Amino acid sequence: MTVCEAESAYNTLHNHTEQGEADMGKETQHPVPAPRIGFEKWKVAALLALAATSHAMAEAPFTGAFSGTGRACSGGLFVRTRTIEWNSSFSICKPARYEVLDREGLASDQGRIAFRLKARSRRCLYEVVEAQQVSRYGWDIRGYQSLESYRKRDLPDWSNSPLGDRMILSCPMTRLE
Repeated sequence: MTVCEAESAYNTLHNHTEQGEADMGKETQHPVPAPRIGFEKWKVAALLALAATSHAMAEAPFTGAFSGTGRACSGGLFVRTRTIEWNSSFSICKPARYEVLDREGLASDQGRIAFRLKARSRRCLYEVVEAQQVSRYGWDIRGYQSLESYRKRDLPDWSNSPLGDRMILSCPMTRLE
């Protein structure tokens, strides 16, 4: 470092020190701190995790084992967290992944849920299975041969139709669990 550079550095330091002493009694303004991006990302991630947890708790998976009797309904329906299986006298639906089409009031004694089987086994007649609670342990389980049949189930021309693709199997079942 040359003498000139050293002198310049000393003067700069000395001037800042004197200026600091002169401003000592004055209110100082601090610059706005730069945003901490890492902290903000953490807050957003925490909020998303909390939202996902509360949504998952509100939408807990429906599971259950049901038993049916009678000529067409003898057998069982098994709803697991990822698969559904329905074995009856005339239709054998082996465990298959499903999607939930409708879900309402399952916390009460009159709940209803409908499942669409993603891939049916060869002897499975039903693409959509609907379970509606009618009493504490009593359920009405219905099998629809197509998604269209399920969606049009309330139309007058579709309910109780003699056409084969519109026929619905309705089985009274008892929930075992």
